[in-house]
This record gives sequence, structure tokens and C-alpha cells, in this order.
Amino acid sequence: MHIQNNKKVSLAYTLTLQDEQGEFIEEATQDEPLIFTFGNGEMLTAFEAQLADKKKGDTFKIVLTPAEAYGEKDEEYVMNMPKGDFVDEDGELDEEEIYVGNVIELQDEQGNMYQGEILEIKEESIILDFNHPLAGEVLCFNGVVVDVA
Repeated sequence: MHIQNNKKVSLAYTLTLQDEQGEFIEEATQDEPLIFTFGNGEMLTAFEAQLADKKKGDTFKIVLTPAEAYGEKDEEYVMNMPKGDFVDEDGELDEEEIYVGNVIELQDEQGNMYQGEILEIKEESIILDFNHPLAGEVLCFNGVVVDVA
């Protein structure tokens, strides 16, 4: 059976960045594959396009540019927010949650949730990056189609 719309697809793969180090990002194994319904918008469009018509046992190497994946980094998504927004009732920062490199969830007035990485903690503000963690990166998937149902 070939991969096509509304088929349940199982993949084993490794995801690395196309950079000098080939940094490892994640892996799905034969025992614990990635399972999704093809054509339902669950995966990146360009990723699915390169899987179309493959069948069980087929291998794949998919390289996605930032434009095909999560876009380029956008400086508009790097925000300087008042430090007071992050303090508790005693005026203190929760150092177990608020530290450089941590990713925190914030909610806007409409109830939408956003994840931001803390880039810097200043005297009066905290700088957060709300870009997708893989924005600006070329993604390399190497894998095999485990099953198509």
C-alpha cells in the first residue's frame, strides 16, 4: 500500500540539522515510530510531499529549507518584556523557572499560549524569543517507512 491521503503512516527516522556539526534533534525508532494520518495537516507540507507514494520498507532522505519548515528567524518575535510580569507576590523571580535558556509558556489576553526562550535577564526586563526553536534551520530527515495502513 502506498502513502496517500487519509492513510495512517508510521516512520522511523533521525532528524539532524544541516550544519557543521550535524546536530542531532530527535529520533523515532522502529519500536516507537512517528505515526500520523497523511494529508491531514499534522506534518509539514513539504515533508509530506516528499513521502507521497512511498510504501512500507522504502527509505527516505528529506532535506527541508527554513522556508519549507519553520521559516527564518524573525527579530519581531524577540521581545523585551517588563521583569515585573515574571515576579511572584513577594516581587521575586522564580529562579527554578526564570533563567537564561529556559523555555516558558505565556498566555495572551485572548487565551492563546506561546512558548518563549529566555535569552537575557536584565535589570528591568526579560528578553524572550518566540520564534520556533527550529526556525532558520535546514532540517535533514533520514529514515524508513515502517507501515502504511
